[in-house]
Amino acid sequence: MVAFHQPLELEYWFVNVFSGNWTIFTFISMFAISAICAMFRMPNSTYIIMLLLFAGILITSGQQILFIILALILSLIFFWLVRRLAD
Repeated sequence: MVAFHQPLELEYWFVNVFSGNWTIFTFISMFAISAICAMFRMPNSTYIIMLLLFAGILITSGQQILFIILALILSLIFFWLVRRLAD
């Protein structure tokens, strides 16, 4: 029997289908936020607020805090690199 998933069941589509699991989704989404903020030259304070809000959402969804801290550190480095390349 084939299971039908609704088109707007975003957690299933983004996490399970496109990313594979929550860990990969965490890194991909934080890198996407970093790249978009760097290319549009958002202020650092706005970028950090966006990352902290997204980290809070991930913590409430049951993610491990170690992966979130690692993703935060790597996304800050990635933001700095893309920002330097965009200038």
